Amino acid sequence: MTYFIRPFFALNLILVSPLAIGDTKCDKATSTVEIRECLSTDYKKHDKILNANYKTLYSMLPDKGKSLLKRAQKSWLQYRENECEMAAFQYYGGTLSLVTLDLCYVEMTEKRAKELSNYIDSFNNI
Repeated sequence: MTYFIRPFFALNLILVSPLAIGDTKCDKATSTVEIRECLSTDYKKHDKILNANYKTLYSMLPDKGKSLLKRAQKSWLQYRENECEMAAFQYYGGTLSLVTLDLCYVEMTEKRAKELSNYIDSFNNI
């Protein structure tokens, strides 16, 4: 029975999550290609925000903080890659694997951009 439930929830995740990300063209995505294109657009948007936040935060920090941020970001990039590959591995060999990988990258990148933004806010309030 779990063999049928797991794919159902994964499919639901894929069909609903792009809508939750907020990209209006995702609500019309019906094929794997369309969903992946939508997720790619969202990833690029969040990655751009993440990079801007990183640069802003980096410029605010003393040398010790810069060193810590570089180390943390390098570790986070490795973690994101490993975590998303693991999430996608559940569906190894199928198109669901690629969509899961893309969705994971979008969600983790968006979350990290927010984390960096929170650090910026904290340092602005000191």
